[in-house]
Amino acid sequence: MTLDSIRNDIDRIDSRILALLDERFGKALLARRYKTETLDTGREKEVLERVGKRAKGIMTEAFITKLYTDIMGESRTIQDRMQKLLGFQGMHGAYSEAAAKAWKPEAACLPFMEFGQVFDAVMSGV
Repeated sequence: MTLDSIRNDIDRIDSRILALLDERFGKALLARRYKTETLDTGREKEVLERVGKRAKGIMTEAFITKLYTDIMGESRTIQDRMQKLLGFQGMHGAYSEAAAKAWKPEAACLPFMEFGQVFDAVMSGV
């Protein structure tokens, strides 16, 4: 193990964290379509209690609570924009996403693994 190999591992982990956050924010955008208000204090309290209980080892409950408070705050900010949603088949970074962004640059592009999921989302009004 070398410093360079550890840093490479950290870079890979950071990429996965960012991808997961992007996925979480995409789900928050979808959830907003079903909510009457952006802020749901009951749900946020539930999330903070659940993740706080998972604080073990290196991370403290205070750190996790602050991290998730920030994540949920950013989710609300994103939801409040009420952007149009544009589904595409594939993953972020795919050519289909590039085409979607070129067609509607102001829309929030959400990936779906299957074409059928895109059609289902459109048919359900999401």
